[in-house]
Amino acid sequence: MNRNSKQSRLISSITTLIIGVVLLAGCGQPAPSSSPLGLQSPLQSPMDTPNVNSRVRFKLDIPLIEGMTRVTGQGPKGVLLHVVDITAGGEIIGRGTIGDDNRFEIKLTVPLKAGRKIGIELGTARESGTWLALWELRGENAEAIPQIGYFFDTAIVETTGVQIPHP
Repeated sequence: MNRNSKQSRLISSITTLIIGVVLLAGCGQPAPSSSPLGLQSPLQSPMDTPNVNSRVRFKLDIPLIEGMTRVTGQGPKGVLLHVVDITAGGEIIGRGTIGDDNRFEIKLTVPLKAGRKIGIELGTARESGTWLALWELRGENAEAIPQIGYFFDTAIVETTGVQIPHP
């Protein structure tokens, strides 16, 4: 195989990969959004873009107690959230939207387990500008964990009567 043929196959593979990433990024996204490549998703949003000018910070209500089946907290209205068990490698255990009163109550798919770190993350990919503006409203215990996600607030699940310090 000659050099030009190898280069052509490589360019074709890279182009296919980029198109695949753009298409995957668009699947399930609620809003047409720009990718880092400046491309737009053709999908429409089922919800309005959240008010990034809000000064309401993301915050989980604590303490989180072992056995709880709901998580509550606050944040900018209209934001779709995932409740994630970070300790379990980022398993999503609940989904919900922050209400007009800047509060959320999310029913969990499994009861909370003591000693686990729980976090809230955006439930949808957003435009980088919107995401960055929302990240500015992160809570006191926000964390960016490589290969798991960006959590706008986190907390450790406690056993009844025993407070587990946050690292």
